Formats: sequence, C-alpha cells, structure tokens
Amino acid sequence: EREFNTKEDVKRWMCDIQLSRRSPNKKKRTYIIGRRYLIEKNTVGDNQFTSNILSRVGKNYPPSERSSKIIADQLSLTEKTVRNAANFTQAVDTIVIVTGCKVNDLLDDKIRGTIEEIKNLASEEISTLKRIIEIAFEDGKDLHLSKNSVEKELEDKRFQDIEEQKKQLKIKRDQEEAEKLEKLRIEKEEREQQEKERAVKEKEEQEAKLEQEAKLKLELEQEKLIKEYAEDAEEEEEILDTVDLEQIKKDHEEKLRIEKEKLAEQLRKLQEMKQRKIDEEEERIRKQKEEWIKKEKKEQEKRDLELIEKTIKETIKETPYDAYIQNAYEIMRDISLNACENAEVLYRINTEVKLQDPSTLNKLWSGKVWLDLLNADKDVKLYIEKLLENYIEGNVTEAFVIVRNDTSSEWFKHIFQKANAIVFPTKGNLKSHILIYIGTNSEMFMDECEKYGCGIVIKK
Repeated sequence: EREFNTKEDVKRWMCDIQLSRRSPNKKKRTYIIGRRYLIEKNTVGDNQFTSNILSRVGKNYPPSERSSKIIADQLSLTEKTVRNAANFTQAVDTIVIVTGCKVNDLLDDKIRGTIEEIKNLASEEISTLKRIIEIAFEDGKDLHLSKNSVEKELEDKRFQDIEEQKKQLKIKRDQEEAEKLEKLRIEKEEREQQEKERAVKEKEEQEAKLEQEAKLKLELEQEKLIKEYAEDAEEEEEILDTVDLEQIKKDHEEKLRIEKEKLAEQLRKLQEMKQRKIDEEEERIRKQKEEWIKKEKKEQEKRDLELIEKTIKETIKETPYDAYIQNAYEIMRDISLNACENAEVLYRINTEVKLQDPSTLNKLWSGKVWLDLLNADKDVKLYIEKLLENYIEGNVTEAFVIVRNDTSSEWFKHIFQKANAIVFPTKGNLKSHILIYIGTNSEMFMDECEKYGCGIVIKK
C-alpha cells in the first residue's frame, strides 16, 4: 500500500502512471504532461484554477523556469514543450467548464480538432465557444469547420442587422418626405386662401370706387348739360321749365352703365393678368421646392449609403477571398450567379442568384458565373461538366472558377478545351490552386490575376 503526504502527491503519481502506460494518443499525453506540470508548479492549485478559470479565458499564466525544467528532465522534453502542454491543459479545462463537455470528448476526438485549434478555441467569446462546441457535437464537424459555421452565422446576423438598419432608414426618410409634402400642401392652401380673401377685398374696394366715380361723373354731366341749354343766366329758369330732366337722367345713367361695364372689363382683365402672375409665381415656387426636395432626398440617400457602407466596413471582416472577388467583378463587370454557395466559406458576393451546394447540380446555371469549388460537397468533375454543359448551350456567358490544382485529372482536360485563360497561383491564399476564366475578356483576366503567379491565354 502506497502512502502520500499531500493531495498534490496523489495527482502527481496518477499523472506519472498514465504517462507510463503504452502510447496514449498525442492529445491525451500532452494534456497529462500539462497537468503534471501544473501540479509540480504548485503555485496554481486545483481549487484556485477551477474557481477562477472563467475569468482567465484565453490568458497565459507562464509557470516558473524551475517547474518546467523538472518535468522536461523527467520526460526528456524541452521546457518549451512542457509549457505549451500546460497551455493546452488550461485550454481544455476552460472549454470543459464553459461548455459542459467532457475532457475525453476533446482528447478522444469525439470533438475533432488539433491541439492548436483547441488552444485557440479557449480564447473565443463564451457565447461563441459554446456555439462552436454545440455544432461540433450536433453535426460532427471538425473544430475549424464548426468555427467557420459560427462565424458565418455571425456574418449573417450582421447582414440582417444592416438590412434592418437600411429598412428603418428608408422608413424614416419616407416619413420625413411625407411630412415635408404635407407641410407644403398646408402652406399652399393657406396661401391660396389668403390670395382669395385679398382678391375679394380688392374687388369690393374697386367696385365701390368705380360706383363713387360714376356718381360724381353723372352729377358733373348733368350740370354741364343744363348749362349748355341755358343761353344766359336770365333764361335759366325758363330752360329748367322746358328741359326734360328725367330723359337727361336716363341718358346719363345709360352712359354710366356703359362706362361701368368698360371699367369692369378692364378690372377683369387686370385681375386675370394678376392671377396669371400669381399662378406663375406659385408654379415657380412649387418647382423650386420639388427640386429642393429631390436634392435633399438624393443627399439623404447618399448620407444613408455612406453610413451603411461605413457600418459594413466596421462590422464585416475582410476575407482572403475579397481580392479575387474584386478581380472577378473587374473582369466580368458583374456576377449574376454564385453557382456553389457553401456554408463553410465566410466571404459574400452580391449576386442576383445564389445556388446552394449540392442542390445546385440540379438547377439551371446562366449569366456570369462565380464557381468556387474548394469546399464542394461532390466530385469536382460534376460541377465542371455542369458548367461546360450550360456554357455550350449558351446559358452561361462568362465564368470565373477557383479549384484545386489537379492538371492530371479528366475534368481539367475537359475545361482546358473551353477555357480562355488560366493562372496557377504561386503566392497568396490560393497557392497550389487554379484560377480559370471562360469568356471574351481573357486579356483583362491576365491583367488582374497574373500577379498571383504564372498563367496563359489559350488561343482558340
């Protein structure tokens, strides 16, 4: 029977026993070495480690030189290897405590991932870490694929938020425009009412003035006519007796009526002329305001677009594919179909149509096609044959293809017969792959893509 002085001695002995057993897998052995080292270090015991693990996600706590040397000498390893093993052990413990999975799930490849992937995983946000482990369990994916899926989910959510923001901006802009139009309508009605009241008042004043002038003119005419009939002051009384004053009054009233009609006609013409000027001025103001509203709307849309673009730049991470996507847009001017969209990729392409892999093989391909086959679910040959079939039939007009370098394959021989230009990247993220172009802009393709490696234009 074996006796131990402390709990740490028991743990140290258990680690030594496990390390002495025949060939535990690499991850288990690394985990045990890291655990043995943390025990030997003795400055971070189990209670302290487990109680504070959540607050130390992703941080390094380098052990002392002495502890690492003890373990390294015992196991014939370098001190750096021992310290890296301790970091791996801490990462595993972090993941276990945060997500609730078991240590052996990570060490026995129930959750598949390399040592480096597990160490990097521990530095993720807690919510992201839980989601990655959940996907790895449910879908049986490797950790890096699960991480890609989570990042894609986050990208989708960011895009949804941006679309919602655009929608809210449009609603706000429409409301502001409706309010401006309503304000203009009310102002126009008020202005028209004021003009009407002013016109009525002016008309009444002018009619009263005309009537007064007509009465005065009548009196003057009466006096003038009477005096014309009187030869002298002595005969005035006799004349008054003989003159038919009633007839004179009627004649003058008729003249007054005719005069009033002429003046009324002149007044009407003046009012019509004035109204035309008012209408022309209102039309000018209306057009000016409409132009101002259009200009303001255009500027607002520009500001909204700048805000959205700024938001996109701040929230959406750049991907290694962005440069190649930009090259494709420069060459083809537009991309109408993403023919093999896959959940594993993180980049986005603004296309009219997106076909999910592998159901895309049962759909019609047409227009200017982006075809990325690096994560294709099926045999590459099937996608190449699908592309060539639609190109020969005239459905596909141009295509930009990214595929792994396999020049000895049957599919490469087929596409080589129809391709117009090919580049073999020797640097960048697509090193050891092939960029293939089908279309009429082969010279531009070479201008855009030859910087990645060597290529050729295939003369037909």
